[in-house]
Amino acid sequence: MAQSGVIRWYYNDMPEFSIEDIMGLTRRQKVLSEQDMQILEGLLRYNFFTTEQVSRLWLISLRMAEKRMARLYQWGLVDRGSIPASHGGRPHWAYALSARGFDVLVRTDHTLAREWTEDWRPKSETGSQRVSTLHELGLNDVCIAICETAKALGRPVVDWEGSREAGQKFVANKVTHEWQRIDPDAVILLDQSQPLMIEYERSGRDTKFHKKLRAMRSYLVGRQWQTRYPREPWVVYAIPAGTGTQGVVGGSFGGMALRAELSGARNYLLLDEDSWVNGTWTAMTGDGTLVNFWDTVSSSSKAGKAR
Repeated sequence: MAQSGVIRWYYNDMPEFSIEDIMGLTRRQKVLSEQDMQILEGLLRYNFFTTEQVSRLWLISLRMAEKRMARLYQWGLVDRGSIPASHGGRPHWAYALSARGFDVLVRTDHTLAREWTEDWRPKSETGSQRVSTLHELGLNDVCIAICETAKALGRPVVDWEGSREAGQKFVANKVTHEWQRIDPDAVILLDQSQPLMIEYERSGRDTKFHKKLRAMRSYLVGRQWQTRYPREPWVVYAIPAGTGTQGVVGGSFGGMALRAELSGARNYLLLDEDSWVNGTWTAMTGDGTLVNFWDTVSSSSKAGKAR
């Protein structure tokens, strides 16, 4: 059944230190470290982190990640929400960038913060639905696993774009000037400029999946990607175990794979949860063929041509 409920967010509205203190502009010298700034930037781009994700991304112990995030909360730079455990047990924290943390990024002239100043709002205000937050956290787990494995294989990730950066508008029909949008959940750029457009599918709604698939096919077949990337992207659908938050069979890995095959998907790779959690990295192509994920995306990069 669909998961329900909202996340209760906690804010530190009265931090002990001012932004000037934190940025080292006063004698109190409570200066943010480079790693602190990287975490704030990560929250701006990827919306939410758990302490475990911070630990994995910045290669620090879980205890150190907990201390660092607690300090950022004490300084009022992040908000935190309590997420109930799936099978009982203690709730855990999800962290989001606060308005004050965003202000720090703006003051340090962060490019995206400057660009988004007019309409950015804290995720603690706009992302209180538990299902939406779990989607973002699950997406981050997939992206982090790809980054970790790419590094271990000697193919470090060049960039990881969050959902807001990844969206693109393009002319789908040059005669009628019809515009379309694609909104991948994330884009990971491997070395040799090979893009991976990541879709994390928890809902299980076939109609939503089919609509995204058609828009992406238009984007790929029309070679619209050439305005942004030197190589044709792979579209990577990461599908967690179960039947999706809508409780339908289409949300399962098999259901989504069948939908992709029937719809004539192009350059699609589907991953089940075992692939990124346990490192099997077995993927299914749009025609139902089982392949090794890394061999497939690597061979396309080495070939230097679109599929």
